[in-house]
Amino acid sequence: MICIDMRRIPQNRRDWYRNVYLKSEHWKNLRKEKKKLNPICEVCGSKKKLDVHHKHYRNLYDVLLEDLQTLCRRCHKSRHKFLDRLKKKSLRSKLRGLRRLIGG
Repeated sequence: MICIDMRRIPQNRRDWYRNVYLKSEHWKNLRKEKKKLNPICEVCGSKKKLDVHHKHYRNLYDVLLEDLQTLCRRCHKSRHKFLDRLKKKSLRSKLRGLRRLIGG
């Protein structure tokens, strides 16, 4: 059973993820297990400065090892930059569609 001190949950989801979830025993155990099973970067093969990356952020407490990816720090940062660009591109596309819809 997962026990969370509700007083520690920050207001926004990103803050909660960074300040509560990433410090939880649940995450620490998953991270340790993933690094043990796959001790190299899944992109470049590096063994230095390894992080464990969520492939998606849907159900944080129902995470399977298959939902995680071992990445070196460089590949991890690169992955997040790529994902951020995709999100911005998607948002711009949605805004263009909305403007067309409302005639703006």
